[in-house]
Amino acid sequence: SVTEACRGCIAHECMESCPSGAITKINGRAFINQEICKECGMCKKVCPYNAISEVMRPCKKSCPTGALHVDEEDRQAAVDKNKCINCGACMAGCPFGAISDKSYIVPVVNALMEGKDVYAVAAPSIAGQFGPKVSVGQIKDAFLKTGFKDMVEAACGADAVAVHEAEELKERLKRGDKFMTSSCCPGFVSYVEMNFPELKGMISETVSPMIATARLIKKNHPDSMVIFVGPCTAKKSEIKKPNLAKAVDYVLTFEEISALFDAFEIDFQNC
Repeated sequence: SVTEACRGCIAHECMESCPSGAITKINGRAFINQEICKECGMCKKVCPYNAISEVMRPCKKSCPTGALHVDEEDRQAAVDKNKCINCGACMAGCPFGAISDKSYIVPVVNALMEGKDVYAVAAPSIAGQFGPKVSVGQIKDAFLKTGFKDMVEAACGADAVAVHEAEELKERLKRGDKFMTSSCCPGFVSYVEMNFPELKGMISETVSPMIATARLIKKNHPDSMVIFVGPCTAKKSEIKKPNLAKAVDYVLTFEEISALFDAFEIDFQNC
């Protein structure tokens, strides 16, 4: 958009640089026709008075990998799957709620209503998700009242993962590797695989605490269903990897589990 700093200069470099002819001069000042503007930012770059402010779309601005772009024809935002790491930053950045992730809340509710043995694996950060006065014990009770068989903290699997990663690092150092990265964050793993394929072999082969905990549950309860509950939307892509399949059945975000508790009229004061 054009600010009050516009001097209506004779050179009108902004008009000359615009690839779509969206800039004209009205009443001695530059005017941008938003209907044909491509949001390329060229006018801002050439303006000698810094009179043009570039207001980037919040979703595009929030994307850390440049996966979100605006179509030049219909000006609709689109996600490049070859760059997206499923971090969810664009969802948080969109003020209109126009971007959403895949939700598994319906099949989870169906499983609960059918009386299946459904176990919840909760991320450590669930401890502060419902306020400082709500304890982990109360949260666990809320899961039980909703119909879950039990709630298991992912920290249980994290202990085993830490031990296994330590042994793996020792072996890697012996064979000459200089470092090893964690495999616990699916967003990070995807980013490395997409942008630094030469470092793919340096990612730990140890599974994440989520997978380790889920496998332990299914080892002891073969017919059970395991749901991971956490803050990260990228976990929904992790469970789809072929080598990790069948460990975790579905993933729910904290927002989704909060909605589920509301639907079941869970009052933490009575938990």
